[in-house]
This record gives sequence, C-alpha cells and structure tokens, in this order.
Amino acid sequence: MIVFADDADFICRDPAIVAKIEADAPAILARWSLVMNTSKTEHTTVVGPYTPQRIALTALKKKPGETLANLTLSWGTWKTSPDERT
Repeated sequence: MIVFADDADFICRDPAIVAKIEADAPAILARWSLVMNTSKTEHTTVVGPYTPQRIALTALKKKPGETLANLTLSWGTWKTSPDERT
C-alpha cells in the first residue's frame, strides 16, 4: 500500500494551539508512516474580519509560494455586513 499526503492546513485562533500541533503532529503522523517536513512549514497570520470558514476556502485556492494574506486580500473588499461583501 502507498500512503501519500501532500499538504495540510491548520487554522487556529490561538498561537498556543499552533505550537501544540507542531509538537504533537510528527508522532501522530508517524503512526501512518508519514513525516512532517518542518523545513516547509509556513506560518501565516491573517488579520481582519475573516471567519475560519472563509480562510479555509481561501487556503484551498492557494498556490505554492502564495501567502494566505495576499490571496485573501485579492479576493475582494470586506464590508460591514454580509450583504455588502464582494
């Protein structure tokens, strides 16, 4: 059997959770013979009125080397109410 995983995105509001994921993930992934490549691990801080769902959808469209912040900002301007969003 061949097991393959390319990328994973974790969206957290608390930086302490990010540190826990980084500390615990290698051992958990090793159970399935997977390795976390820490040299390719990227951290992106998104500031603004973004919901975790919107950030997750944005991450799915992210290209290699493109940051979530830049991609999110290129999607449109956030307004005060959901009806005004572009």
